[in-house]
Amino acid sequence: MALSRPRLATPDPHAYPTWESRVATEADVRWLAPRLAVAALDEIEAMSKFQPISALLMDLPAKLVVSDNRRPTQPDAILYIHPDDGQPTAGFWCAVTERLAQSEWVWSFTSYVTPILDHFNSLHPTLHTLVDARNGGQMELVERLGFKHFISAPFGRREMPFHFYKRNVAPCAIQ
Repeated sequence: MALSRPRLATPDPHAYPTWESRVATEADVRWLAPRLAVAALDEIEAMSKFQPISALLMDLPAKLVVSDNRRPTQPDAILYIHPDDGQPTAGFWCAVTERLAQSEWVWSFTSYVTPILDHFNSLHPTLHTLVDARNGGQMELVERLGFKHFISAPFGRREMPFHFYKRNVAPCAIQ
């Protein structure tokens, strides 16, 4: 029999996040902007001339926020899906709060987001995203969400190194 450390307390099922998503509001963005992970803020700065709050407010109806249902007014992440004009593809971008990035729940979050991306992949056979090369955590996140790296190149207003990723719908999922 293997020796194991005894559990000191019974796990509290209420300690686990129960994720929910909804269309982002201005209040969500105003709450999120100062709480985004440092790497997400660096990525916004590298891609856009706008302040994070302004960048997050752009195209607001196309953005979703994800939060733990115990704190619905304090989102943990923002997701952005934007269809490419006249193409069967769409861009994807997401940013998480420092609280989520540093927690043990980041992988539970990716398990929640994966079916959302599966739905968007059913509408757009290829999703694409790009990640600031300095943002190792975001690269792990998008890879866990099913994106595959395909090229690296300078991008953004400062021509910083970025990694480009694609997520293709599985051939058997097309109906």
